[in-house]
Amino acid sequence: STNNPKPNTHDDAPNVFRIKFPDLTLHVDIGRLNYQKYLVKNLKGTARTTKQRYLYFDNLGMETAGGQVGLNGYFNGSNPERIYFKGDVKLDKLDLDRIFYKFDNFGQDYLVSNNLHGRLSGHVKCNVRMHPDFTPDLQDTEMHLDATVTDGRMTNFGPFQA
Repeated sequence: STNNPKPNTHDDAPNVFRIKFPDLTLHVDIGRLNYQKYLVKNLKGTARTTKQRYLYFDNLGMETAGGQVGLNGYFNGSNPERIYFKGDVKLDKLDLDRIFYKFDNFGQDYLVSNNLHGRLSGHVKCNVRMHPDFTPDLQDTEMHLDATVTDGRMTNFGPFQA
């Protein structure tokens, strides 16, 4: 038996940013997109690529998790070993139960889907280091969130129970 560390499967994934990108603009209008446990409806906006391996999203909007999401941002893959996503996201009335499920409780276990329920609206600005499989590297991420939960409730939340 060896003591080799388990390989990081996120970084072993195929890396789309290693291929050449054209200067290309795509107008997106997808009625329904179902990928694994994610369901998106009415995905509309513009996506652009550049030869410098940037992928831009301009005025991308969608219905998901019972609410609306609007996105402007870009992936910077100019260095395929250090992929970043910089975004400006607007959230409107997303169902927290669906969000926590879809994002596996955001990789944490302090505040989970069993604790917070309601509808999330707000504004997120982020700079996120991404693995090649588009999984965020939370150790190298900066996010600013201004949000409100409506029709919400806290249940079984240890600090409140104390």
